[in-house]
Amino acid sequence: MDSGRITKEIYEISKKGSSYGLESTIALARAVKDPQNKLRFVHIAGTNGKGSVLSYVSSVLTCSGCKTGVYTSPTVMSYYERIQIDGREISPDDYLRLAEYLLDICKKNKLSPTIFELETVMAFLWFAENNCDIVVLEAGLGGSLDATNIIETPEVCVITSIAKEHTQILGNTISEIAAAKAGIIKPNTPICVGQVDKEAYEVILKTALEKKSPVYSVQPEQVDVKAFDLSGSIFDYKKYKNVEISLLGRHQLINAALALEVINVLKSKGFNTDGLKEGMKRAYMPGRMEVVRKKPLFICDGAHNPQGAASLRKTMEDYLGGKKLIAIIGILKDKDYKSIINEILSLAKSVYAVSTTGERGLEGKAIEKIVRERGIPCTLCTPTEAAELALNEAKEDEVILACGSFTYLGEVISYGKSKQNIK
Repeated sequence: MDSGRITKEIYEISKKGSSYGLESTIALARAVKDPQNKLRFVHIAGTNGKGSVLSYVSSVLTCSGCKTGVYTSPTVMSYYERIQIDGREISPDDYLRLAEYLLDICKKNKLSPTIFELETVMAFLWFAENNCDIVVLEAGLGGSLDATNIIETPEVCVITSIAKEHTQILGNTISEIAAAKAGIIKPNTPICVGQVDKEAYEVILKTALEKKSPVYSVQPEQVDVKAFDLSGSIFDYKKYKNVEISLLGRHQLINAALALEVINVLKSKGFNTDGLKEGMKRAYMPGRMEVVRKKPLFICDGAHNPQGAASLRKTMEDYLGGKKLIAIIGILKDKDYKSIINEILSLAKSVYAVSTTGERGLEGKAIEKIVRERGIPCTLCTPTEAAELALNEAKEDEVILACGSFTYLGEVISYGKSKQNIK
């Protein structure tokens, strides 16, 4: 295996950017005998909360003895974490082996997939050859025309939330975006829905009725919080009592309740869910309100759109009670970065602005301009410099928050953890 050649070809494909449609993925999957048809799926779409719901559901299934595949994005700590089985990432050797196989197939059949399309089929191949009992599959963009939507009949579909995003592709209204997300709904397949507004829910319900698919919605008023602090939360939801979760934030209570709705459907289909309580507590996603150290308190969260940033602001207010924090901010330019920054600035006493990389990267100078217009001190620096400077600035009882995009958080998390273990 010529790993150098394969790596170079993968890099060239990754520069192509993204596409929106199923034809290329269908053609590539067909050329390798449709491995997705050998698998069972939970398919998750939505604006925010996909990764968290995926983490809860997959953790419960793994703790219940199911061999569970996970396909997720974006990655935070490792490129290979996007493809996992029972928490074990695909190895670099397996990745390159399957990439070489697929690249040869592409050449023989004159196919030109994007990197996401190639890796989606790669994941299906790896899950199939490892005989996974079930795969928890996260849609990348939208739903109806996302590469993951080539699967035929999942066990359950999930829509976590709906907000304006990728409007140039998904549409300019909540209804249009909801319709794109609802495209994952398959005939006679249960659909679990998180907390969405009336406009979005009506679109989802209409699609579900047309496809004769039963709908199970989260009932926020039935989430009864027993404990809520920086160690996690304990809550009751319907028949589930004293459920513990470690992921932080009030929004995680809704994500966890949605996961319980999904688990309930899977149980009705014969899946073992005996590990529910252990799985919910063990669920972990890097860069989601992650406490990387406690003195000073250093939190990293990939809130990358206005809805996520607003939720993050409310969560920090819950935990901090009005205390001002030191913020590290890096955002992609195709996001509504002004709205995201303004949500965070309401809590900040100082800011370290980080440039994000790649075609979608935003220069830190754009962040600095907005911050300084609000009269808040701001320093331009790299992610590692930001973490180092923030730790030097912060007193032991102060708080550092790194947020805005997952693309740089891995570097910040690694630095924060290397300097002091969590006490």
